[in-house]
Amino acid sequence: MRTPPHSCNRGFVIRASTRGVGPLLALFTLLPTSASASGFDEATGKVVLDDAALGVGFEARDAFPANVKLAALSAFAQPLPSYAVDELFVSAPGDAIEGDGVFSMGGRTAAVFLDLRGALDQLAGRRIEVRVWQRAKGTRAHVALVWYGAGADDVLAGDLIGGVELGSVLFQPTGRLTQDGWEEWSSGPVDARMGTLDPTVLRVFDEQLFGLQSGTADYDSTLRVELDGLEVRDLGEARVPDLACRLVDEDTTCGADGLCLYGRCVDGAAVMGGIVEDSELRSQYLERRIFELRYFEGGRYPLTQIDLFEPSLRSQMASDATARSFRSALAIAYQRLADGHAAPPVTSLRFPVANAGVCIHMGEADLMPTVESAPLVFGAQAGSPFATMLAPGDVLISIDGMDPLDWAPLARRYSAFAGDPAARTFVSTPELFEAALKSGAEITFGRCARTDGQRCNVASVQRITIDLAELAQEVWSGLPPAWLTAYLPCDFRLNSAVPGANDHEYAYAATRSEGGVQYLQINGMPDQSLPEGAAWKTTVTSALTGGPERVVLDQRLGSGGSVTAVDHLAGYLTPRSDFYAMNLFPQLDRTLDATLRNQLVRCDRQSSFTKSCASFLDWPLGAFSSSSSRAGSARVAVLNGADVSGNDFISRILTFRSLGQTRIFGGARSYGAFGVVWRRPAFLGEIAGGSFQVHDSVFLRSTSDTNLDFTTGRGVAPDEVVLQKQSDAVQGVDTVLEAAKAWVMQ
Repeated sequence: MRTPPHSCNRGFVIRASTRGVGPLLALFTLLPTSASASGFDEATGKVVLDDAALGVGFEARDAFPANVKLAALSAFAQPLPSYAVDELFVSAPGDAIEGDGVFSMGGRTAAVFLDLRGALDQLAGRRIEVRVWQRAKGTRAHVALVWYGAGADDVLAGDLIGGVELGSVLFQPTGRLTQDGWEEWSSGPVDARMGTLDPTVLRVFDEQLFGLQSGTADYDSTLRVELDGLEVRDLGEARVPDLACRLVDEDTTCGADGLCLYGRCVDGAAVMGGIVEDSELRSQYLERRIFELRYFEGGRYPLTQIDLFEPSLRSQMASDATARSFRSALAIAYQRLADGHAAPPVTSLRFPVANAGVCIHMGEADLMPTVESAPLVFGAQAGSPFATMLAPGDVLISIDGMDPLDWAPLARRYSAFAGDPAARTFVSTPELFEAALKSGAEITFGRCARTDGQRCNVASVQRITIDLAELAQEVWSGLPPAWLTAYLPCDFRLNSAVPGANDHEYAYAATRSEGGVQYLQINGMPDQSLPEGAAWKTTVTSALTGGPERVVLDQRLGSGGSVTAVDHLAGYLTPRSDFYAMNLFPQLDRTLDATLRNQLVRCDRQSSFTKSCASFLDWPLGAFSSSSSRAGSARVAVLNGADVSGNDFISRILTFRSLGQTRIFGGARSYGAFGVVWRRPAFLGEIAGGSFQVHDSVFLRSTSDTNLDFTTGRGVAPDEVVLQKQSDAVQGVDTVLEAAKAWVMQ
């Protein structure tokens, strides 16, 4: 006979780590449950669902409530036939925690959906909590309550990215568990209705899928997880008022639990992910995250920032924290690190960006009545309503009646930038339109129709005002337009130096010669051992192996990558007499001095590259390539935009070239992410645990260089600060590219 479930506090377990892989940290903290939990029959030790607004046992599929349907998918997202679904219901009178049967998924059943459409109509206007029991048999279930605006049928049929997901709540453990391995997981409290939409599905994934997607693990078809005792509980009146809102009045209109989505107040938990309801468990979780950064973060400047953001995280340990405040504080904390490799945990499968096909970047509004830096429209995708409303060169004047740059801090939760603070405004400008769209803002653009290069006066500026909440109101009809969730990769180039059909893609590399100049355009720095990296290497080699005298390197969409790619490209352009090596140091327990560095270098050179001393890396330029400075005497113009990690390294190394031979053009500093990124462990049902940097780099000009200055957190500044001019944009001219061409031809 099973005894009723108990709660326990186990604390944290830290296991050893290996080089190049993040520390394997496990969080096992289970705390007392809330009073609203399901009861237990003392005689049988079974869960009793009598008090639930909706209870689902797993005896058999035909025993489900009539308005709850089940769909199951294989690891290849193929719907399982009916007979295969029936086989997942297993009779287990002595093992089931509710009734006499359990649902056993895993193996070929990697995803399960409980279609709730019509099952929760009676809970509109109510606050609910959904709980389910699971027992690991080698893997666990990742459970989420999801609101789809459209496309739910496509998802249930296997098209996992076909639905328009407007919200989801991640399930987390409540702390109740039994001696035979059953654990209770909960959505936490959340308003049932999101605008006009009720919850669509309960989505259950085998957690192995996330390791498979990231390439960190294979899918083991022998593993299983059992589900039982699903219940939906009515917690009373909804917390968030059904009111129209703007981001500027979100706090007063929507309350502490609500946020403004497409101009309407909704529960923040449904948009940003839920919160660990128990404040003690939440405190331990945040202590874990703070611990990771204090003891593993490698950037020396980011380490000084931890004390600045820690109070905001600790404030979320209080019992009155909300999902909105908790998730916002966590996201903004990692931005404040100035670690370009830092990212908060992932709690949702929603796409991170959706700009409705509109690209906006910082530019020089030289046609407006006053010349100043301002966000400019670079383009709008065909098929979006904005394609006919907006044109290149239009200036974003206001958002919700505020200057866009004054409004931007209100939308920090939508930002993904975590690099050098001096680059934030420039790099984050493309996110403004997404934030305005998602919050349902009113935006105003200014257009100057002159083509003679002269400024407009105030009276001749055409004003274009768009109410995004009104334009996007179909989202609440259940049939949102396709453009609403579209994403156009926003390139920091008005025009590509070497255009191509896929010139926004990570591994893109292309070259051309014109007028005595060799143009080379890259985005990321792909690993040379992969097919895409090999093709990238071939392009770079063909561009530089002949030793061109003038080079324009366009890396304005520089999303980082591998050591081998950096070594190959920088090795072609940098004479060995100008630059020697990078030393990458992890966090140390003592002050770095010449003696300690020499000890680490000697030790590292006695090891292979995959086995180092104390995670220290000595990287002499040319260690992974045979490019031999064949373009080392070239005059090189570098075009920077949003450059992180591997592209950071390229910019930094090229600054060591002989005086006057390199000039960097751009709007701001690069990210300043000089080190290796580690993924962090996922806790409490998270999809991914986020990331941070574990090294900081010292750059050495020669073998006798005594430099000990760390570089992370401070990006490479442009030699010439140049922004896209409005007057050029209206004529299709790329200001930055033209400035680079003019200099390299001098």
